[in-house]
Amino acid sequence: MDTYKPISTIGYNTEKFLLERLNELKFTFTDLEWCYIYHTDEVNKKDHYHLYLEPNTRLRQDDLSRIRESFKEYQEGDELPLGVMPWRKSDFENWYLYALHDRPYLSAKHLVKSTYDYDPDLVRKSSSEYFQDSIDQIDPVKYMSPVDKVIFCFDNGMSLTEAMAYLRIPYSAFYGFMKTWRDCIQFKEKAPSMRNLLEEPPLPSDEDAPPEDTWCGAFHDEWAELYESANVE
Repeated sequence: MDTYKPISTIGYNTEKFLLERLNELKFTFTDLEWCYIYHTDEVNKKDHYHLYLEPNTRLRQDDLSRIRESFKEYQEGDELPLGVMPWRKSDFENWYLYALHDRPYLSAKHLVKSTYDYDPDLVRKSSSEYFQDSIDQIDPVKYMSPVDKVIFCFDNGMSLTEAMAYLRIPYSAFYGFMKTWRDCIQFKEKAPSMRNLLEEPPLPSDEDAPPEDTWCGAFHDEWAELYESANVE
């Protein structure tokens, strides 16, 4: 395949060898950018890395074959060399979220859920500045479930109205959203992060519930008026 588009693969080289090859590629193909992350100590899996290349010039089939061939790493005592899998066309968002084993992403894509979460700081890049814009453009709630989205907003210190605007909650869903937000306030003292509620939800009690007239104190008057006009019980 000939391509201008980003490509990705999975490889098994040592990191020293990998970096040498990537630096050579930067020299051979002007403005080619790369990033990778190593996955280690996963049960029943050989240590490996996920590699992403973003070319700014056309890569022909013979270029791709030659690049893949350059990743063959021969080690003493091994018959077969270490190397990389065949190239696949890619895009940064999907590569990045999969490489980090982002749980909402894996769930939304119906992929096998992983017990391994990888820190974004483990992703090595040819240029942090170059990839930062792509990272910033990834919507952090895009693949989350509705409940996860509410918890994300709550844990990040948003007010009720800020969360509604951020998530673009439709008027018809105001009541359900407000109820979920109230639950977050009710259990706030029971968990350092609302994420813990998904692991081991505490049992609610009448004593824990804040007064009816104060639970939505952050809710602006104009939103309250809209809610009342809906006449929802």
